[in-house]
Amino acid sequence: MCDCGLWIPATLRAWHKEIKSDQEALGRAIREGITRASSLGQGNGLYGTWRITRKSLSSFQIYSNYATLQSNDSSVSVGGSDIPFSGTLVTARIGYGEEIDLSDALVIRGKPHTPSDYIDHHFEEDQDGNRSFVLLDESDGFGSRSAGGSVRQKLENLVRCINERRVLNDFSGINLVSSSYADEVFGKLFLELGPIKFSKSIEFRKIDPLVRDLVDKAIVQRMRQH
Repeated sequence: MCDCGLWIPATLRAWHKEIKSDQEALGRAIREGITRASSLGQGNGLYGTWRITRKSLSSFQIYSNYATLQSNDSSVSVGGSDIPFSGTLVTARIGYGEEIDLSDALVIRGKPHTPSDYIDHHFEEDQDGNRSFVLLDESDGFGSRSAGGSVRQKLENLVRCINERRVLNDFSGINLVSSSYADEVFGKLFLELGPIKFSKSIEFRKIDPLVRDLVDKAIVQRMRQH
């Protein structure tokens, strides 16, 4: 990661007057909770990245203004540089030789980090474990094939993630879609999942009759082609 803006020593020393040198600023930057202002962030970005590289026995470096930080395995060294680096460069390597326990690597304020689940946060779950997929929120438009590609990929991934549960496609607020959009999303999804998997996994909710006709037509045409 490279940032050509103000370097770390400048931003930290502006808010932490006790920091006297660029080297001290970089040493503090990878410590838990260190940020230029607590109202702008928690200060755990560099700290968390550095901790992950330590747990994977890899390397981590920062170059900023007249200071450099090097971390390898269990050692950390901070040094000076005669030539200033205008901005900040952060390099990090993560080893994949062994499994990394993120909850152990990201211990913040004495508590292990519990990773959030994107599906749980983004797609509402009903009492049967089915997930709501609101197309108005997930699609940039409904008039072209290009707008449907990413939606189909989201649906396919969601179907595979929730396994035997259903994806409830909510068409609220959608009065019309193009034939190419209907085919790109639901026609192709039907082919990729197959008729049995599609019927078990995909359900339509609050869908306008005209939109339903276009979707059904796209599926039927794909069935005939197949």
